[in-house]
Amino acid sequence: YSPPEIDWPNLAVKNIFPSPYLARAALLYAFKEDEAAISECRQALRIMPQSAKAYHILGKISLRRKLYAQARENLHAAYVLSPRSPAIMVDLGVTLKYFGETKKTLNLFKETLRLLPDYARAHYQLAALYLEDADGLYGAAAALDKAERELNKASALNAVLAGQDKEQALEITEKIRQIKR
Repeated sequence: YSPPEIDWPNLAVKNIFPSPYLARAALLYAFKEDEAAISECRQALRIMPQSAKAYHILGKISLRRKLYAQARENLHAAYVLSPRSPAIMVDLGVTLKYFGETKKTLNLFKETLRLLPDYARAHYQLAALYLEDADGLYGAAAALDKAERELNKASALNAVLAGQDKEQALEITEKIRQIKR
Protein backbone atom coordinates (compact mmCIF):
# COMPACT_ATOMS: atom_id res chain seq x y z
CA TYR A 1 0.00 0.00 0.00
CA SER A 2 1.31 3.42 -0.90
CA PRO A 3 -0.93 6.43 -0.23
CA PRO A 4 -1.00 9.37 -2.61
CA GLU A 5 0.94 12.52 -1.76
CA ILE A 6 -0.81 15.33 0.10
CA ASP A 7 -0.74 18.92 -1.06
CA TRP A 8 -0.37 20.39 2.48
CA PRO A 9 -0.03 24.06 1.46
CA ASN A 10 -3.20 23.86 -0.61
CA LEU A 11 -5.13 22.17 2.21
CA ALA A 12 -3.86 24.68 4.76
CA VAL A 13 -4.90 27.63 2.57
CA LYS A 14 -8.39 26.15 2.22
CA ASN A 15 -8.44 25.42 5.96
CA ILE A 16 -9.43 21.80 5.30
CA PHE A 17 -8.36 19.21 7.82
CA PRO A 18 -9.62 15.67 8.51
CA SER A 19 -9.65 16.08 12.31
CA PRO A 20 -13.35 16.96 12.73
CA TYR A 21 -14.37 14.01 10.56
CA LEU A 22 -12.14 11.65 12.53
CA ALA A 23 -13.43 12.94 15.87
CA ARG A 24 -17.01 12.39 14.75
CA ALA A 25 -16.12 8.96 13.33
CA ALA A 26 -14.58 7.88 16.64
CA LEU A 27 -17.64 9.04 18.55
CA LEU A 28 -20.03 7.38 16.10
CA TYR A 29 -18.00 4.17 16.32
CA ALA A 30 -18.31 4.23 20.10
CA PHE A 31 -22.10 4.54 19.76
CA LYS A 32 -22.15 1.72 17.18
CA GLU A 33 -23.38 4.02 14.44
CA ASP A 34 -21.22 2.23 11.90
CA GLU A 35 -22.64 3.61 8.66
CA ALA A 36 -22.27 7.20 9.82
CA ALA A 37 -18.74 6.47 11.12
CA ILE A 38 -17.80 4.94 7.77
CA SER A 39 -19.08 8.03 5.98
CA GLU A 40 -16.99 10.30 8.23
CA CYS A 41 -13.88 8.15 7.67
CA ARG A 42 -14.36 8.24 3.90
CA GLN A 43 -14.61 12.02 4.02
CA ALA A 44 -11.44 12.19 6.11
CA LEU A 45 -9.66 9.93 3.61
CA ARG A 46 -10.73 12.19 0.73
CA ILE A 47 -8.97 15.05 2.52
CA MET A 48 -5.97 13.06 3.75
CA PRO A 49 -5.55 9.67 2.03
CA GLN A 50 -2.85 8.58 4.49
CA SER A 51 -4.92 8.93 7.64
CA ALA A 52 -3.97 5.96 9.80
CA LYS A 53 -6.77 6.85 12.22
CA ALA A 54 -9.43 6.66 9.48
CA TYR A 55 -8.17 3.25 8.34
CA HIS A 56 -8.02 2.12 11.96
CA ILE A 57 -11.64 3.06 12.63
CA LEU A 58 -12.73 1.41 9.37
CA GLY A 59 -10.81 -1.71 10.38
CA LYS A 60 -12.42 -1.80 13.82
CA ILE A 61 -15.86 -1.44 12.25
CA SER A 62 -15.12 -4.31 9.86
CA LEU A 63 -13.80 -6.39 12.75
CA ARG A 64 -16.96 -5.74 14.77
CA ARG A 65 -19.04 -6.75 11.74
CA LYS A 66 -16.93 -9.91 11.33
CA LEU A 67 -15.77 -8.81 7.87
CA TYR A 68 -12.29 -10.11 8.54
CA ALA A 69 -10.78 -9.69 5.06
CA GLN A 70 -11.91 -6.08 4.95
CA ALA A 71 -10.69 -5.54 8.51
CA ARG A 72 -7.28 -6.95 7.64
CA GLU A 73 -7.01 -4.69 4.60
CA ASN A 74 -7.92 -1.53 6.55
CA LEU A 75 -5.85 -2.38 9.60
CA HIS A 76 -2.85 -3.29 7.46
CA ALA A 77 -3.12 0.10 5.76
CA ALA A 78 -3.31 1.76 9.19
CA TYR A 79 -0.28 -0.25 10.35
CA VAL A 80 1.77 0.74 7.29
CA LEU A 81 0.95 4.38 7.99
CA SER A 82 1.49 4.15 11.75
CA PRO A 83 3.62 1.09 12.52
CA ARG A 84 4.25 2.02 16.17
CA SER A 85 0.64 2.51 17.23
CA PRO A 86 -0.15 -0.04 19.95
CA ALA A 87 -3.90 0.09 19.33
CA ILE A 88 -3.45 -0.55 15.61
CA MET A 89 -0.95 -3.34 16.27
CA VAL A 90 -3.31 -5.12 18.67
CA ASP A 91 -6.33 -4.76 16.39
CA LEU A 92 -4.32 -6.06 13.43
CA GLY A 93 -3.17 -8.99 15.57
CA VAL A 94 -6.75 -9.78 16.58
CA THR A 95 -7.70 -9.79 12.91
CA LEU A 96 -4.79 -12.01 11.90
CA LYS A 97 -5.92 -14.60 14.49
CA TYR A 98 -9.01 -15.18 12.36
CA PHE A 99 -6.77 -16.12 9.44
CA GLY A 100 -4.80 -18.60 11.52
CA GLU A 101 -1.65 -16.47 11.42
CA THR A 102 -0.68 -17.30 14.99
CA LYS A 103 3.02 -16.49 14.71
CA LYS A 104 2.40 -13.08 13.13
CA THR A 105 -0.21 -12.36 15.77
CA LEU A 106 2.13 -13.41 18.55
CA ASN A 107 4.90 -11.21 17.14
CA LEU A 108 2.57 -8.20 16.88
CA PHE A 109 1.40 -8.56 20.48
CA LYS A 110 4.96 -9.02 21.75
CA GLU A 111 6.18 -6.03 19.72
CA THR A 112 3.32 -3.96 21.13
CA LEU A 113 4.36 -4.88 24.65
CA ARG A 114 7.98 -4.13 23.85
CA LEU A 115 6.92 -0.61 22.80
CA LEU A 116 4.39 -0.15 25.59
CA PRO A 117 4.82 -2.72 28.40
CA ASP A 118 1.85 -1.40 30.39
CA TYR A 119 -0.69 -1.79 27.57
CA ALA A 120 -3.26 -4.01 29.29
CA ARG A 121 -5.21 -4.73 26.13
CA ALA A 122 -2.15 -6.35 24.55
CA HIS A 123 -1.67 -8.50 27.67
CA TYR A 124 -5.29 -9.65 27.51
CA GLN A 125 -5.06 -10.43 23.81
CA LEU A 126 -1.80 -12.30 24.31
CA ALA A 127 -3.43 -14.34 27.09
CA ALA A 128 -6.33 -15.17 24.76
CA LEU A 129 -3.91 -16.21 22.03
CA TYR A 130 -2.03 -18.53 24.38
CA LEU A 131 -5.29 -20.16 25.45
CA GLU A 132 -6.60 -20.56 21.90
CA ASP A 133 -3.34 -22.05 20.65
CA ALA A 134 -2.71 -24.28 23.66
CA ASP A 135 -1.60 -27.28 21.61
CA GLY A 136 0.13 -25.34 18.85
CA LEU A 137 3.28 -23.41 19.68
CA TYR A 138 3.92 -24.27 23.32
CA GLY A 139 1.83 -27.22 24.49
CA ALA A 140 -1.16 -27.08 26.82
CA ALA A 141 0.59 -26.68 30.18
CA ALA A 142 3.03 -24.01 29.02
CA ALA A 143 0.29 -22.14 27.15
CA LEU A 144 -1.92 -22.11 30.24
CA ASP A 145 0.97 -20.83 32.35
CA LYS A 146 1.75 -18.08 29.81
CA ALA A 147 -1.93 -17.12 29.52
CA GLU A 148 -2.27 -16.86 33.29
CA ARG A 149 0.91 -14.79 33.54
CA GLU A 150 -0.34 -12.32 30.90
CA LEU A 151 -3.75 -12.12 32.54
CA ASN A 152 -2.13 -11.35 35.90
CA LYS A 153 0.02 -8.62 34.30
CA ALA A 154 -3.06 -7.03 32.77
CA SER A 155 -4.98 -7.27 36.04
CA ALA A 156 -2.08 -5.71 37.94
CA LEU A 157 -2.30 -2.68 35.67
CA ASN A 158 -5.81 -2.03 37.00
CA ALA A 159 -6.98 -1.57 33.47
CA VAL A 160 -10.48 -0.35 32.91
CA LEU A 161 -11.75 -2.26 29.94
CA ALA A 162 -15.04 -1.70 28.20
CA GLY A 163 -17.27 -3.45 25.72
CA GLN A 164 -15.83 -6.34 23.78
CA ASP A 165 -12.43 -6.13 25.53
CA LYS A 166 -14.07 -6.46 28.95
CA GLU A 167 -16.15 -9.43 27.80
CA GLN A 168 -13.07 -11.13 26.40
CA ALA A 169 -11.09 -10.56 29.61
CA LEU A 170 -13.89 -12.18 31.61
CA GLU A 171 -13.99 -15.11 29.17
CA ILE A 172 -10.23 -15.62 29.49
CA THR A 173 -10.44 -15.57 33.28
CA GLU A 174 -13.27 -18.11 33.23
CA LYS A 175 -11.44 -20.40 30.77
CA ILE A 176 -8.36 -20.46 32.99
CA ARG A 177 -10.49 -21.26 36.03
CA GLN A 178 -12.23 -24.12 34.20
CA ILE A 179 -8.97 -25.61 32.95
CA LYS A 180 -7.42 -25.48 36.42
CA ARG A 181 -10.33 -27.36 38.02
